[in-house]
Amino acid sequence: RLRSQDPVFWNDHIHAWIVTEYDLVKQVLADPETYSSRISIYGQDVAAHLAKIPQDTIELIMTMDGEQHTKRRRLVVDAFRMREVEETWEPVAREIVQTQLERIVTQNQFSVLRDLAVPVPVKVISRILGITSTDETVQRIRDLTFSAIEFLGHVECDRFTENEHQFMAKHQYALFQIVYGAMAEKKARPGDDLLTKLMTTRYEIDGKLQELGDPRVFTYVSLLLFAGNLTTTNLIAQSLLYLAQHPQIQERVRT
Repeated sequence: RLRSQDPVFWNDHIHAWIVTEYDLVKQVLADPETYSSRISIYGQDVAAHLAKIPQDTIELIMTMDGEQHTKRRRLVVDAFRMREVEETWEPVAREIVQTQLERIVTQNQFSVLRDLAVPVPVKVISRILGITSTDETVQRIRDLTFSAIEFLGHVECDRFTENEHQFMAKHQYALFQIVYGAMAEKKARPGDDLLTKLMTTRYEIDGKLQELGDPRVFTYVSLLLFAGNLTTTNLIAQSLLYLAQHPQIQERVRT
């Protein structure tokens, strides 16, 4: 309905414009001079609150435009090429899903979110990064993600201010503890994982061949943990909801 009747509309709840029609979305994404990521909610005040490190070392890819975004994204894109996905990620994902399903069988009830959609993405991403993921770690990362997503909106609305205070009170240092703790372990015992690669590989940055450094690695890993787990959790949950509503497609999947 929105796409046909109101493809661009103002949302009072989050104090932002919502664009729903595909061609208009492409137009926005292709015009960074007008719709810059640097002046988005994550490009302005939030980064200063989330990271107690020198501001000139913070590199949130989601706040970059154009060539700068392309160069920074290229530093980690190798881990997500199809060959890597098929040879490395897919077997890991299958193993983790299998483990979750085996645990489900021993229970009297099954929650799609709790037992599958939430833990699987966090555990897969953690395994590829080389971060140990216990049930407690999975829940902490999930809580952090939900809390951070609540920042979406305009800084001048009450909703943002309230959620900012909640985040600072409950989660201000949690992400640092998780990521920097993992980085300290990799410095002591390097492994064959993405986190070790990010920490030890020398990249061409601003014309110089150099290591990323701890602050840059922290921002890359944080983004992977946040963006990767939320989108995949929603995809798994929505897919199973769709299957539940369409028995004929369930049967095709089983066949």
